[in-house]
Amino acid sequence: MHVKTGGRLAAQDLQVCLVGNRHQDADMSVGWDEPFPNLDDPHALIVDLTTLTGQVLERIDKAKLGEARKSLWDKLFNGGIIVVITQPVFLTKLARASFNGPSSSPRYSNYHIFPFSLKTTKVSDGFRMLADDKHDFRAYIGSIKKFTFYIEDLPELNPLSPGVTLLVSLAAIEGQSIKDNSGHDLGLTMSVAKLRNGVCGDWFPGAGHLVLLPPPTEPADDAIGKILSALGKSAPQTETPPAWAERLTLGHADEYREKVAKLMEDKARIQGAIDGLERETDKILAHRRLLYTKGRELEDAVVSAFRTLGFDDIKQMGGGDKEDATFGMGGGTGYSCGVVEVKSSDRGSSMQHIFQCKKWAADRAEADGKPSKGILVYNQHRIKPYPKSRGDRVKFEKNQARQAKKNDICIIPSCVLFEAVRRVLGSKGPERAKIETKISSTVGVLEDVL
Repeated sequence: MHVKTGGRLAAQDLQVCLVGNRHQDADMSVGWDEPFPNLDDPHALIVDLTTLTGQVLERIDKAKLGEARKSLWDKLFNGGIIVVITQPVFLTKLARASFNGPSSSPRYSNYHIFPFSLKTTKVSDGFRMLADDKHDFRAYIGSIKKFTFYIEDLPELNPLSPGVTLLVSLAAIEGQSIKDNSGHDLGLTMSVAKLRNGVCGDWFPGAGHLVLLPPPTEPADDAIGKILSALGKSAPQTETPPAWAERLTLGHADEYREKVAKLMEDKARIQGAIDGLERETDKILAHRRLLYTKGRELEDAVVSAFRTLGFDDIKQMGGGDKEDATFGMGGGTGYSCGVVEVKSSDRGSSMQHIFQCKKWAADRAEADGKPSKGILVYNQHRIKPYPKSRGDRVKFEKNQARQAKKNDICIIPSCVLFEAVRRVLGSKGPERAKIETKISSTVGVLEDVL
């Protein structure tokens, strides 16, 4: 497929309709509970999904959304612009079962208004967003402080009629991407391309743009204003007053200016305090990753937990040929260091991870010439709700516990680390020496780190 690059979407005579919110610079604004105007009329649509909550979606007329989908389909194929302020995908709740059996009421997605299907994945708060330098909505993107989900794969067009085979597909436009630091899509700009043997070929002639944007973190009015500005909609420009007019004053204007300046200082100070508290809050709540994550994210959470417990010297290693982390241990424990292996499972644990932990401890002992303690941090049954699942999370098979004892391995369920961090952050300060003693003397499962 030949490359299609993004360009400025703004036009002086562009008519823009805002759905799901209101803004003074939009030509039309309509809420979810209001009757929709003819959405074929405006050249561009901005759809704010952040206001389409579960309660709103359950109560509004779904037929109205279905009718709107037809207009959005036509707009996408006829040069229109659809800008979507995205949210994670969710479905309406299942209706209660009827007396005669299960309910047959359909469930609706919060993306039901669109002629495409989408999958999203929730993540812990992320702060590094990488947008192309010439993205059409760079000003909007630049004001977003964090994200909480990403888009899986490219959205897929849905036919308006069941059973119809589509000969077109959505394809990303070059130079208009928004990604996180791992390459996941946080936003996309797409158009319609022809399919040839299942592969995207030439662009569909006259097709419009579909723009998916992450939700804002600033006030909605400011954020939507930036989108409207990128589409060429903004308040009329007023003539700049000459210098002599600027020097004139009226009434209490000077007094008000001084008050505004003072309030701006207070605002900057308060905003700084808010930002600091938000960062600290996010840092603390990130410990919840001990209960549900896997892979590198779980390794990061385990290292962070040990640091909170007083192990400031813990070093994150990682990689397939070495342990996940190490830290020094006091002479009274009989070990020079603790060797940490981090594993997870949707269900129960695996014997091979105990042997793997033993190997890393043996390798470290051979390299240092001093004994090392193997520590296996395991997040098993990670999908089950906590704390209801605590019993399953701390329970290991008898043969696994026996092998842990035989190989001098201390198994710490990750939920136990979480509980220790919670106690330390609440009131109890960490006692590293006591924790080291507990870990060094445990062979098998340690159910209380403190």
